[in-house]
Amino acid sequence: MSEILQYWAPVFNSLSVISNWETPNHRDHLSIPECFDILTTMGNYSNAWMSMPSLQLEFRYNPGCMIVFSRKIVRHGVHAVEGDWI
Repeated sequence: MSEILQYWAPVFNSLSVISNWETPNHRDHLSIPECFDILTTMGNYSNAWMSMPSLQLEFRYNPGCMIVFSRKIVRHGVHAVEGDWI
């Protein structure tokens, strides 16, 4: 894999890190509506949920989970959990 990574051009132009912080339902107005955002989580915790109330969806958001959607279009949030998480 290391041979491939040296030629792989990343398509990401920004990175946000949120650590041990609840994020109430919101839209990210600086995101580009024509693009998808990739959210991932890591840490030592359990029982986290990502909510998307405008779509009436909730997803388990435990360590290693990745969710792809437009943060500008879809309201989303993550509620506080016990443990250490990023």
